[in-house]
Amino acid sequence: MTQKEVMQNRQKHYQEVCENLAKNKYTPENATVSILKANILALVIALPFMILFIGLFLILHSEINDIKELFEIFKSSKCLVIIIAMIVSIPVHEFLHGLGWHLFCQKSWSSIQFGVMWESITPYCYCSEAVSLGQYYIGLLSPFVVLGIVISIIAICIGSISWLIIGLYNILLAGGDLTIACILLKYIKNKANKKILDHPSECGCVVFLK
Repeated sequence: MTQKEVMQNRQKHYQEVCENLAKNKYTPENATVSILKANILALVIALPFMILFIGLFLILHSEINDIKELFEIFKSSKCLVIIIAMIVSIPVHEFLHGLGWHLFCQKSWSSIQFGVMWESITPYCYCSEAVSLGQYYIGLLSPFVVLGIVISIIAICIGSISWLIIGLYNILLAGGDLTIACILLKYIKNKANKKILDHPSECGCVVFLK
């Protein structure tokens, strides 16, 4: 099946889900953002987390050998390992989205799709079922927590600059997810019934309220 056919099928299924939710008196609200804006906001939102972990690392590991290690990394085999880890992080990032969402889907993994939007060279994980806000957050932020926060904390605990670089990279990689998470914050206190559905072609989702 070509990418065009995949997108057409996804769009068709998306419309069917929207129609079913509309029949149940749900009202849709867009929670999407353009790729360009998402990339800009991703850096702005991820930066404070990166500064925090860099600061903690420098406070706890300020001895001269640690500073020297930073420069030695780029002249050793560690550099290749870091690059490989960064590349591997990309599909693992998308898998963790799917892992989090499939737990709440009636059709489990059958409702999860992986792929790449080649026009923007953007890997994606798409959930075709509508889930609750809390459930959506779990899948949305799983890569940020597991690959970003956890790895950065491990790096600080063991004093490894290599692991810190990988953790910071994954925090930056999750910047788009954090952007969507921030957009959805306004719905947390909303007492209406909420269903969240991934948008089939844009960055973000649609919030259905009743």
